[in-house]
Formats: sequence, structure tokens, C-alpha cells
Amino acid sequence: MKTSVCRCRAAELAHAPEPAHPIGSVDRKAVAPARRCWSLTQAIWLPVNRAAIELQRSHPEKAIELLQSVSQYKAGAGFWRIYLRGQAYWRLKRSAEAAAEFQKILDHRRWGRTSYLYQLAHLGLARAAELTGDTAKSRKAYQDFFALWKDADADLPVLIEARSTSE
Repeated sequence: MKTSVCRCRAAELAHAPEPAHPIGSVDRKAVAPARRCWSLTQAIWLPVNRAAIELQRSHPEKAIELLQSVSQYKAGAGFWRIYLRGQAYWRLKRSAEAAAEFQKILDHRRWGRTSYLYQLAHLGLARAAELTGDTAKSRKAYQDFFALWKDADADLPVLIEARSTSE
């Protein structure tokens, strides 16, 4: 995800001049990009990636716990923290909380205008509405999702799964 940014900043550091005093003094200008990148990685991307792993391992409770530390960064990690939290709530059958997370993504499109998670939020909202029995809301969210993906390859697994559950 954002590892490419960190790698670029690390590459900047690799080309920085050797410090005049090898140990004990550091050229702060040379180290600043990597330090800033590492701080973001530790604060945002490590918990987000770990939460994604926990979801893959079918541990949604652990994913939610990991994402708590990231909640203070409003736009940090783009939609990932919100989307993963929505997925975790959905897997726990906590439909109201899942729907709220997916709705946050839909309400803040400007945070990630090109993110495919915006489109997937429609699908998440549809599934969360299904859990509550709100068929009208679910149908509308599915229609919005399919409208956004109308030109996508028909054999994409996410589309196949969405079509099978929307019928």
C-alpha cells in the first residue's frame, strides 16, 4: 500500500551524505524523510495491515482491536481502516456498526477519489442492510454497486459473489 512511499523515502536516505561524525550525531535533514515514513508506518499502516491479516484468519474481533489505535487519524490510511472495520463488524453480524463504517466511506469520497474501496463500500452497505432485513436499502446499495462496476470484467470474483447474493 504505502510501502512504496517508504521505499522512496528510504532511497532518499540511502543517497544522503555520510555524517561528519559517525556515531553520536546524525544529519537530521538526511534522516527526516525515513523517520517520518517510519512513524506513519508504525502508527497507521502496521495496524491496518495486521487487521487485514486478522480478517483473513477469521478473527474480526482482533481486527477491530488493532484498528482502534488508528481511529485518531481521520484520513490516515485512506479508506482502508474504515473499510476493514466495516468488514469486521459485518463478519460479527453487527450490521448497524458495519453500515455506519461503509457509510463513512461513501460520505467522504474526497479522501480517496480513485480508491476502489469507495465502490466496495456500496457492496458492504448492501450486505449490512441485508443483515438488518432492510431489503429496500440493500437493493439500492447493490444497484449503486453494479452501476459503478458496469464496465468491469464479468468474471471478477467480487462481481460474481455480489450477483449471487443480490438475487
